[in-house]
Amino acid sequence: MRKHPRVDANHADIRQAFRDLRCPVLDLAAVGGGCPDLAVLLPGARVVLVEVKTPDGTLTEAQGPFHAVWPVVVVRSVDEAIRLVQQAARSSV
Repeated sequence: MRKHPRVDANHADIRQAFRDLRCPVLDLAAVGGGCPDLAVLLPGARVVLVEVKTPDGTLTEAQGPFHAVWPVVVVRSVDEAIRLVQQAARSSV
């Protein structure tokens, strides 16, 4: 675990958006090794791994291989986080 994880500038806002939408969030930013930033419990009890990136952000060398094996959703804005929750809510009905 990293003592001082590097996070994107929008990390806190996106994490809070999920929480505001009543989605439990586990912040994984300190794990390192390409692990995504967040684990989010969406409506319908679906857990999704979320990589937070700025609009122009790209995956790091460590993130590429992780994403090739694990299903990870890249979220670049609060609006994208909201859409992800809304889509999950519609599909869980």
